[in-house]
Amino acid sequence: TEAAPFWLKLKRRTNPPVGKAICSHLKLSSITLIPFMSTFMDISAAFGTVTEVASQMWTEAAFFAIAGLVYAAFLWGHPMRRVPRTSAAVKKSRSPQSTSPHSAACYPAPAQSYAPQGEQCRITGTSKIKACGRCGDLKGAKEAFEELRAQGASESPTVYNHYLGALVRCRDFEEASKLFREMKEKNLLDVAGCNTMLKTHLSSGATDAAAMLVKEMVTLGLKPNAVTFNELLYAKASSKDYRGMWNVLAQMQAASITVNVATCSILLKSLTAQSPPWDVKRVVSLILEVEDVDDVLVAHAADACIRLGHLNILSDLLARLETMCKEVKLGSSTYGVMIKAYGQAGDAAKVWGLWRAMEAQGVRPASVTLGCMVEALVTNGRTDEAWKLVHQQLACEDRSQNVNTVIYSSVLKGFAGSRNLSKVFGVYEEMRARGIPCNAVTYNTMLDACAKNRAMDRVADLLEDMNKSKVEPDVISISTIVKGYCLAGNVDQALTILEQLKGKDIKPDEIMYN
Repeated sequence: TEAAPFWLKLKRRTNPPVGKAICSHLKLSSITLIPFMSTFMDISAAFGTVTEVASQMWTEAAFFAIAGLVYAAFLWGHPMRRVPRTSAAVKKSRSPQSTSPHSAACYPAPAQSYAPQGEQCRITGTSKIKACGRCGDLKGAKEAFEELRAQGASESPTVYNHYLGALVRCRDFEEASKLFREMKEKNLLDVAGCNTMLKTHLSSGATDAAAMLVKEMVTLGLKPNAVTFNELLYAKASSKDYRGMWNVLAQMQAASITVNVATCSILLKSLTAQSPPWDVKRVVSLILEVEDVDDVLVAHAADACIRLGHLNILSDLLARLETMCKEVKLGSSTYGVMIKAYGQAGDAAKVWGLWRAMEAQGVRPASVTLGCMVEALVTNGRTDEAWKLVHQQLACEDRSQNVNTVIYSSVLKGFAGSRNLSKVFGVYEEMRARGIPCNAVTYNTMLDACAKNRAMDRVADLLEDMNKSKVEPDVISISTIVKGYCLAGNVDQALTILEQLKGKDIKPDEIMYN
C-alpha cells in the first residue's frame, strides 16, 4: 500500500509500455521492494526525463522537415526559380560587373513572372527595345533584338514593331526599310508596323513612297485606321498643302473612319488668318463628331476662333455641345480666355453666361480668370458689377487670395474712366486697409483720375504715398501730373515740373510736350 503511489507516479512519468512492464514485475512483497525502491525510482525518473526531451526534439525535427518540403514544393515552378541560361549570360554572371547570383540574366522580370518561359523572354526583350528606342540608344535596342532572335523569340509582330519604332525614333531610316522588307517576307506586317513605316516616309519627305504604302496596305488586306490618316493629315498641314489636307480628310470619311481628338487638333492648328470662314466652320463642326470631346480640344477650338476673330462660330459650338448634352468640363484658363475674348467683342451677356457656366460646373476660378472677368466687365462699362463680384470673391475664404493688385487696378481704371472720384479713392483706401500692395499702374490710375476730375490738390498726398511704398514715378506719372495742371489752367506749375526734370533719369517724351 505504501509502494502503490510510487508505482502510479512511475507509470505517469515513463512511456506506457515501460510502466506496465515494471509494474507487472512488482509481485514481491512490499517489504522486499522497499530497500530498492528509492534507488530504482531515481533511475526511472531520470530515464523518463530523457525520454520526454527526446520526444520533443523528434517532434520539432518532424515539423521542420515538413516545412522544408512545403517550401521546396512552393518554389518549384515559382518565378524566382532559376531558368536555363545562355552561354552569354553565364559569361556575364562570371564577370566582375555581375557578381550577384540574382542578376537580371538569371531571372525573368517579376512583372512577367506568370507567363511561359519563352513569352517571358519576349516580353522582357520587347520592353528593353522600347526603352532603348525612347532614350535614343540604338545599339542597346539592336542588341536586345538580336538576343531575342538568337533565342527564337523574335518571330512576333510586336517585337518587330518595337524594333522598327526604335529605328525610326533614332532616324536610322535605311535599317528601318530593310527590317520592313523582312517583316513582309515573314508575313509579320500589321497596321501598327505600316503606320510606323508611313511615319518614316513622311518625316523624310518621301510622300510618293507614303502614298504607295497606303495602297499596299489595302492590297495586303490591312485596313488603314485613324492613326494612318492622321499621319497623312499632319504631313499635309505641315507643308501647308491645304488642298491635299482636305483630300485626305475626304478619304478618311469615305473609309468610314471617325475623326478623333488628334484629327481635329491637327486641323485646328492648320487654320491661319488667311483661312476662309467656311473652313473654320467646317473644322469646328467636326468636333461635334468626336465621341470623347475633352476640355483640351474645346480649348484649342476656342483659341482658334478667338485668334481668327470668329466668336460667332465659337458661340455656335458651345451652344450645340450643350444641346447635344456633351458635358465638357473646361478648365479655368479656358474660361478666362473666352471671357476675355467676348469682353473685347462687347458681349457682356455672353461674359456673364460663361462665368455662370463655370460656377455651375464647379470650376474654381483662378486669379487670372477673375482678372479677365473683371477686365471684361470694366471694358463694357459695368464697373459696379465688377466691384460687386470682387467683394463676393473676398467673402469666400477659398477665393479671397485670388483678388490681387491687378484686379483692384482694373476696378480703379473703371471708376476713373467714369469720373467717379469718390469711388476711386474708396477702392484705393480699401486696398491699403487690406494690405494689398499698390504698384506704378495703381498710382498712375489714381493720378489720371485726379487730372480728369481737376482734383490736383490730392496729388501731393499720392506722391507721398508713392514714396512710402517705394514706388518711383515714371514718365507716365509725370506726364499725367503735367496734363492735370494744364487742364486746371495752371500752366506755370506744369512748366515748373518740366524744368525740374532736367538732369533726372526721367526724360520727357513727345506726349508730355504735346
